[in-house]
Amino acid sequence: MTSPKCRRLQLTQHDHPYGDWYLYEGDVCCLEIVAPYVEHLTITRVLSHTKIKIVDLSYLNHATFNLYCDEYDEMDVNIEKDLLLSVRCANELILSSRFIKVISNLMLEEEHVSLPLMECRCLTISSRISKLSFPMLDNLLRSIRKLENLMIFPDKLVKDIDLLEDKYLSFEENIFKVSLQNLKNVKIMSFCSRTRRSDTTELRQFLKFLLEHAINLQKLVIVPEHKECNSCSTDTSCLMKYLLPFPTTSMSAIISLGTVSHNVFYSDV
Repeated sequence: MTSPKCRRLQLTQHDHPYGDWYLYEGDVCCLEIVAPYVEHLTITRVLSHTKIKIVDLSYLNHATFNLYCDEYDEMDVNIEKDLLLSVRCANELILSSRFIKVISNLMLEEEHVSLPLMECRCLTISSRISKLSFPMLDNLLRSIRKLENLMIFPDKLVKDIDLLEDKYLSFEENIFKVSLQNLKNVKIMSFCSRTRRSDTTELRQFLKFLLEHAINLQKLVIVPEHKECNSCSTDTSCLMKYLLPFPTTSMSAIISLGTVSHNVFYSDV
């Protein structure tokens, strides 16, 4: 696909033309995009057995990758990595949890990870907050050195993270010491304990790391998941009581409770 005038491009739900692609093993759809003046790129939902190659996005400002696979499909990790590299000039990124896992797996395999997302200043991600996800988040943030604004939504499609406990322990000593230094504004949605298992301890630990190592932090906002929900109200109140007396490295940091935000990762599912 070539479009020299396209400014906004959205790819959503690509199904294999033969229907159930797994009945046609080896038959892959290939999509090459040449649109050098695209400023807004969105790729969402299921892309069944599809290879995507983006040639030039030098004018890109905003990119959203919210992909997931069905039970028969698993996207090639090289495709995911290429997608990340293709948006290295974007100022704002929205990434679902599968892209964070790609970075983590590459790190644990001791491969040289080069994801120069050097221009990204605003990042929105979907991630489960747990001890085993900390190295994954740390590595992602290390790859975005200019990051100033971070929004984290809870990952509702929770799967077991392929990360061994001893791997986590080896990272614990230096976790987040470098990756949080440029952050100024953080907004995090605390999941509702009524709808899923509570990870309150892990969330508190993550926020503790944040307050300890984000030396330029200006604002930390805790957002409830649901409106008029007693569980959300109780969860956020307890979290605020825990955080407010906690010492911060940044002298100007303000911790506050925000209003419910729309979860961008589930707007089109």
